[in-house]
Amino acid sequence: MLALLSFAALFAVGQAATYLVLERGHRNAWAHEVRFVPPPRTEAPFRGTGVEAPYWGVCPNARAPWGIRAVALWSIGMGQMFVPGLAAACFGLMFWGVGLLGIPGCVLAMKIWRLGPRLLRAELGAVAEAVRVARFAELLNVLVLVSAAAMILSAEMVALGVFTAGYALLSLTHALALRWVSMALAQKLTQTSSH
Repeated sequence: MLALLSFAALFAVGQAATYLVLERGHRNAWAHEVRFVPPPRTEAPFRGTGVEAPYWGVCPNARAPWGIRAVALWSIGMGQMFVPGLAAACFGLMFWGVGLLGIPGCVLAMKIWRLGPRLLRAELGAVAEAVRVARFAELLNVLVLVSAAAMILSAEMVALGVFTAGYALLSLTHALALRWVSMALAQKLTQTSSH
């Protein structure tokens, strides 16, 4: 049990450290132009009313919205599951072929991990990639849920089936979050391109 907790703590620390470094490094992607309208001066000793024209400036310390940051952090964590997923896939291939679904799961985990930093960078291609990854996750996890149901119905692998179903539901929830964040990021990118 201690080894399992140590392993989980290592993943949590790795996820948090990766996120903090990436989030701080990609804040400049969220700097945006702001229109400043100075207040009119009441006294203009030499030139009439003294109204200044509005001007544009850059708000430098902007950060990604909290929802995008949360999904990026979640993506980095889900993507780190590549390592235990690869081990489970290799181990599962030897026993009843259960690990076959682990192979596309590892591909999905790598795609999710790569997507997290792209969301923080507000990359133009991240919107389409988030939709593609969400679609792949939805299709794969439906198959995983069917496989988990078969494991639960067999008397031998109930615990593994319940664990697998829980992880598939978590992954489906993450896919929904990716779809939401793709819409939020698309909105930000269209606002940026209109300036």
